[in-house]
Amino acid sequence: MLKRCYKCDTHKQLDSFYKDRSKKDGLVNECKPCRKVRVEMWQKDNPDYMKEYSHKNKEKYKGMYKESNLASVVAYQEKNPIKVKARLAVSKAVKEGTLTKPALCEQCGSESRLDGHHDDYSKVLEVRWLCRPCHADWHMSNGAGINGDILKEVILS
Repeated sequence: MLKRCYKCDTHKQLDSFYKDRSKKDGLVNECKPCRKVRVEMWQKDNPDYMKEYSHKNKEKYKGMYKESNLASVVAYQEKNPIKVKARLAVSKAVKEGTLTKPALCEQCGSESRLDGHHDDYSKVLEVRWLCRPCHADWHMSNGAGINGDILKEVILS
């Protein structure tokens, strides 16, 4: 199977493209050689940025974002307790073998990474297995899902 690179306008084999789970076909829209040229040009045009964030200085920046990331995770968990509870229940059920994760997306048949999608978050083990693009499309069309916005007092009681 072939795919067209939008940069060089040539058709190439699929392994000539980097993976990108957010794309419908799971691949970026420019071939590896074109991507490499673009990245090299950007790096040459931004030497200060490259110097500051190079691997040489990696240790200096290593722990820089951990606290803010942790704070955002905690804030999300406090704001969305029903979603967190549902995701944890699905994860536990898959690990224990009481819930089986299929190999293909239930909507498009893709073999890419699958998410357990809840139409109704109060039914924690009732999930549909969707690839990332299908899952994102569902939420774009339908919002948070049933019971996705219930107050935490209801969940914790």
